[in-house]
Amino acid sequence: MDEIIKLELLAMEVSDCRLCEAHGMALNHLPAIHRGDCAPMIVIGTQPEKADLHSRQLFSGSAGKRMMNWLVRAGVGKEVEDVLARIYFTTLSKCHTASGRDLNQAIGHCSFFIERELKLVAPRICVTLGKEPLDRLFRYVGTLEDVVGGEWTETELGSHMFPILPDGCRIIPLPKPSSALMWAKDVGRAERLDQALVLIDKLFNK
Repeated sequence: MDEIIKLELLAMEVSDCRLCEAHGMALNHLPAIHRGDCAPMIVIGTQPEKADLHSRQLFSGSAGKRMMNWLVRAGVGKEVEDVLARIYFTTLSKCHTASGRDLNQAIGHCSFFIERELKLVAPRICVTLGKEPLDRLFRYVGTLEDVVGGEWTETELGSHMFPILPDGCRIIPLPKPSSALMWAKDVGRAERLDQALVLIDKLFNK
């Protein structure tokens, strides 16, 4: 079966999932996975923004728009519509919650979904937003500042026994878009963010 069709079927599974509700967690369910067809790059956040619940699109709030601007700067597309068509976007938790405890449990429930997404998309570039995706997917134990601005392999970031990314896939960590102002005010952090966007441009457009 074609991978695009499989991704569409997976999106339907996500939409129908009520596992968190079955465990007594009152989460805001977002039934959409936004993807670019045959995308060479995947972007992984922690959870949908609250604004996404109204728009029904991932990364549509203020932080999401900031991230889109980063990707435009990185040469992924000349405008947001280009970026949306060329990248597969997803989150560790498919639902939104304000509770850290519930978020932790929701990410655990959704791990099966994201593992299947990574297998089907088979990206050659994996962009992570903030430290949570690094911790959850690759068991990274360092600081975010240590890796933003570089390109990494899965084994360089952690000690996961079973690789979840294709051979040769490069990981480009970015800060959380919601913490961008903190990074912008620090010269060293701002330079590392710029370096990361240059790396994305180099890898995506080579």
